[in-house]
Amino acid sequence: MANWSLDGAAAVATQFPYTFNAPSEPALQALVPGQRVQLGVKVAGGTQPLPAAVTIKLVSGAGQFGGTFDSPVVEAGINTGDSVAFAHGHILRIENDTTPNPLAKYQTYCLVSNQIMKQGRPVGFLYREEADTKEDSGWCMTAGDESEEYMNSPANVSYVTLGALLNVDDSIVNLLDSPAGSEFVRVGETRMFVAP
Repeated sequence: MANWSLDGAAAVATQFPYTFNAPSEPALQALVPGQRVQLGVKVAGGTQPLPAAVTIKLVSGAGQFGGTFDSPVVEAGINTGDSVAFAHGHILRIENDTTPNPLAKYQTYCLVSNQIMKQGRPVGFLYREEADTKEDSGWCMTAGDESEEYMNSPANVSYVTLGALLNVDDSIVNLLDSPAGSEFVRVGETRMFVAP
């Protein structure tokens, strides 16, 4: 059996500030048995919490809960139906929560060079085209020195949410409201961008 613990919502929010929004206090206070929530299971030696759906079975007045896992978390040795005790601070998401999400504007997708997403290089050049769908932002980001051949290979690019990109490099966050047709180049090693 693997050694695991529950990751707290505050730790996840710190690690992923543009893709994770903790549930609101009113939503947490309104939880009742039968509702489903998502917890983050941290496996010993792992770097990121694994999402785990849990059905609440018991609610105490002190923000403590008892529940059962809805599906296995193989890496942690957790089986469907295993019991778990948790608190407000462990809840990452509440199923069917209708509270407005301030990070919703970062949930559209963009095309990003893997030099950024997998090699950790900063965004060096970005441009925006007309979006094809409402899920697409129209943004494309590169480190700035990739060849056209490199960018034309599907193995070298990722289609990710703006939030996932911002978790890697948020230096471009203030440019994201720019209209289609916009393009920007990073100024040297700074966090500043200019139109070419």
